[in-house]
Amino acid sequence: MRSVLSDILDQRAKLRLTFDSRITSLRELSGALTGANASGLTVEISALKSASASWVGMSVSCYFRVRDRENPAFSHFYTFASRIESTQVAPNGLVLFTLSQPQTVEHAQQRRSVRVSADQNRIPALVVWRELSPGANVSGTPPLFRNEDRAQGKLRVDNISTCGLRLIVQNAALSEIGLKPTVGESYSFYFKTVEAQEDMEKTFLVNAVLRNLFYDPQAGETALGFEFTAEGALNKDKRLVWTPLRASEATGLNAFIFKWNLLDFYKEKRVDEGVLG
Repeated sequence: MRSVLSDILDQRAKLRLTFDSRITSLRELSGALTGANASGLTVEISALKSASASWVGMSVSCYFRVRDRENPAFSHFYTFASRIESTQVAPNGLVLFTLSQPQTVEHAQQRRSVRVSADQNRIPALVVWRELSPGANVSGTPPLFRNEDRAQGKLRVDNISTCGLRLIVQNAALSEIGLKPTVGESYSFYFKTVEAQEDMEKTFLVNAVLRNLFYDPQAGETALGFEFTAEGALNKDKRLVWTPLRASEATGLNAFIFKWNLLDFYKEKRVDEGVLG
């Protein structure tokens, strides 16, 4: 982890900080790592003019890209979870966040497409299985989670892109089914997308690999970040056939993401008008 943080400093790599939408309407900020030691990480946030104590204690997920040391043409994408420990304004007027030292730094999905929020209006149906094998009887295979579990608050789709999605699952729900997710495992998803304004509707059956995981005992939940790897269809015998994704993007999902991103853009407030300025 220390070498990765050193790479961020040496390359002046940009950090993308994302926040829980339940806590603040501000979803993302860009920052630059200016210092790292045993007490935490110092991140410079140029987009903010000020930072009140409201930020302190807030959980944050950080994403960044660094160039490979031996082959600079190749990049690595990483993520880590942290918490804002303090804020201050430097003499030059720039806002500084002090983040807690992350426990781990993990490989992250390359964010080739924008992520958007995904409530039950946008994704009214969701089913999750352990990875379904080719030839599986989909309807006859018991899932880990059904749509009813979302209605009961056991899990929710936090965000989605054409390349993957992020689930927030209650820790009690994981314990209830004896599930201990591990990065690198694959899962299968069925979900339905709806965009009422455009009269758009489509169903998806995809395989996805778990790329990152953040267990939060205080909130009582676990965040699971998945990257899509294949899409499924049923053959004439009603058996499952998987096809690897082209460019790692689920076919037909881009139209929904594009529309939702536009809608969200016009709903969001400017940073300097937010309640956490």
